[in-house]
Amino acid sequence: CTEVVVLLVSLAAVSHCWGPFTHQAFGTNYAEFNATEATLAAFQLGSSAPDAVKDLSGGFHDLTFAGYQALYAMNHSFAGFDAVTFALGYGAHMAEDYVGHHSNGYLNPTYDHELELAVDTYLAKSTPNFEFRYFSDFGEAPAQFMTAFAQYYATINPSFPIYTEDQFDDKTSSFDTLCLAESLGIAVNVVYKQEMQKFDPYGANSWGEASAHEAIAQGCAVLAGVFWRNSIVSDLDPAKAQVDTYAYVDSLFTAGQCTP
Repeated sequence: CTEVVVLLVSLAAVSHCWGPFTHQAFGTNYAEFNATEATLAAFQLGSSAPDAVKDLSGGFHDLTFAGYQALYAMNHSFAGFDAVTFALGYGAHMAEDYVGHHSNGYLNPTYDHELELAVDTYLAKSTPNFEFRYFSDFGEAPAQFMTAFAQYYATINPSFPIYTEDQFDDKTSSFDTLCLAESLGIAVNVVYKQEMQKFDPYGANSWGEASAHEAIAQGCAVLAGVFWRNSIVSDLDPAKAQVDTYAYVDSLFTAGQCTP
């Protein structure tokens, strides 16, 4: 039990927004990527990948970076691995994070980690047929793809360091370990509803209100991910996709679509 607690604390230090189970649960709401089990799995893995590798460089946790990665995937083949879907999930993660940490976003900055773990538990338990995807489920393919792209990205952005496949393997393996530990915590977490209500940023007075507030935030996060996906696929311009996505999310908040 002590080891699990230590690992959960480590996971909280890695993720400062929506948790990995939340990002992957959000992924089940993207209809386009639910056509087959394999497509959904690749999208879900991509949607938690930025937090797995961002300790290598903050540049990995960036929506413009994600856009260039998506374009790279569209123009390169990786046998046995759906790199395009993975990359689109990666970018969806970044768009969802912008919603969560918006100035009036759902993730209470004072109790970010507590709320993150509570929501992870809630969505892991309540999302129909939810299955968490681990990097190890895909063998060496994710690390090989990310390595190839990062090395390409360094050629167009000379200030970006070059990373090796071993470094990606190390980070993704560590992330799998942390997520496995969290899954054990989720299985025995019986206070997540109380915690979601206690740490709700909008002052929920009941579990019903707390779950409704999360649903609003989740819906807004998915809208942001869909918008970014459509932008990068249609315009093929990573910088424009980021600017337009952030402006779109700002407009949703202004219109009251992301808050109770």
